[in-house]
Amino acid sequence: MTENKPKDIRYTEIIGAAVKCFAEKGRHNTTIDDIASTANLTKGGVYWHFKDKREIYLAMIDQHLQEDMKFWEESITREGTGPDSIAKTGIAYIRYSMQNKNHLYLHAEMLAESFRDEVLKKKLDGLHTKWRAMICDFFEMLLKKMGKEVAADEIETISCILLSCIEGLAHQCWFRNENADLGYYENVWTTFSRLLLKGLDR
Repeated sequence: MTENKPKDIRYTEIIGAAVKCFAEKGRHNTTIDDIASTANLTKGGVYWHFKDKREIYLAMIDQHLQEDMKFWEESITREGTGPDSIAKTGIAYIRYSMQNKNHLYLHAEMLAESFRDEVLKKKLDGLHTKWRAMICDFFEMLLKKMGKEVAADEIETISCILLSCIEGLAHQCWFRNENADLGYYENVWTTFSRLLLKGLDR
């Protein structure tokens, strides 16, 4: 007999179980029975909260994207807008990705699924739009502190490049897994940040 718990707690537990199952077996090979077993629930208990596996998957993605956005917001606020803030924020993201073993798996899974799922594609597009806007605001504040004036379209371009580079580095680091030299990727990002600011200083 399963323990009675508040609905929101049980909902979160089911999503957590789904993350584990999807990470180990992939979305298509995971069954509701797998998720129920991992969550210590009956199959009917899972269906009480979700109508099907796709609904669980989309709820899991929503939670993951909210956590990602929260990380970026907190990192940018914490690091401020000093000259080394780009380097520090990027390093924090690389470490965050490597410490959360399911983080980049979910990114890769979401990207693959978005080619087949229009709802998921729109979610990811909306998230990246928010990320770019946040980085644009952050970068604009940094440039003002440096006494630099850069056109809005150029700030948008730089923000897009920054986001692409940091995600790409995090994926490269993840591919190496236990063999990854975290310091190497941190140094790569720090060098990139320094060269970017040096170029803007001309």
